[in-house]
Amino acid sequence: MKKYKTLFLIGLIMGVLISCSSDDEFEDNKPLTIIVSHGCIENKGIGQPDQGCDFCIALVSDGINLENNTGVGDVISIDLMSESTDSIKDGTYTVGIDEEFPPGTFAGLCFVGLNIQSQEFSAYYGIKSGTAIISKSGDTYEITISVLGDQRDDMLGNLIKADVPISCHYLGLLTEHEFN
Repeated sequence: MKKYKTLFLIGLIMGVLISCSSDDEFEDNKPLTIIVSHGCIENKGIGQPDQGCDFCIALVSDGINLENNTGVGDVISIDLMSESTDSIKDGTYTVGIDEEFPPGTFAGLCFVGLNIQSQEFSAYYGIKSGTAIISKSGDTYEITISVLGDQRDDMLGNLIKADVPISCHYLGLLTEHEFN
């Protein structure tokens, strides 16, 4: 009888340990903070008639060289519509949910561990809701991004995790850049 009690206790303890063990697939989405050191901007021109101007901003980590498009690092990129045709208007921009993006909205994506040359990455997130707060003083931009993104196995691929909180804060210059 003592043998059965011992086996029962071992089985009970194992059951508790197994049920309490961590399983990444079922964990809550942990916030992802993208640490960036520099950025660039491109004025892509007028969007729809009377719809403002389309600007693309890429904020990148230390491992990426924007001058020669090399390196490996993290990237958060937003494509936003501003009311002004020559600069980004200060304010809070929200993720656009329609095919047309009126002024004050943006679309975005985030890469973790992106290799610029091979275009391979550790993780990709499509931004689906949230805000980007942008202000400019002289040539210095302050950009605070707080969004939710869906992690996918590639840009149009299978969903891995939904509604991952992503944040990024940047204070500095944005160099003019032409995205290809």
